[in-house]
Amino acid sequence: PDRSLCLIVGMDAFLSLPKWHQWRELLQLAHLLVAHRPGWHVPGIGPLGELLADRGTDRIGDLHEIRFGCIYIHAVTQLEISSTDVRQLISMGRDPRFLMPEAVRELILETNCYSKQRMS
Repeated sequence: PDRSLCLIVGMDAFLSLPKWHQWRELLQLAHLLVAHRPGWHVPGIGPLGELLADRGTDRIGDLHEIRFGCIYIHAVTQLEISSTDVRQLISMGRDPRFLMPEAVRELILETNCYSKQRMS
């Protein structure tokens, strides 16, 4: 109860946030950490632009010091890859070895969490 929570989403998911059920209430529970990949643009207008103007922070320390309600945009690797792409690669029998940390790859392969049977 003394620690903050962060919901980590890609910019693609963040841009679709207004379509989520009760999406504004998320910030009453956690921070949003938005993984910003190349090719995506941070909204400057509309409901998300207004939300960023009100709740956005450039200080990652705010995510530790404040319990909930901040939005932090974090630039990530230059690889243009998404979890959907990873699932498709795995379903085709290909190894995602160079697309993620080895520990994450091992967990995905050990748990079979991206298999077609688990996703349906």
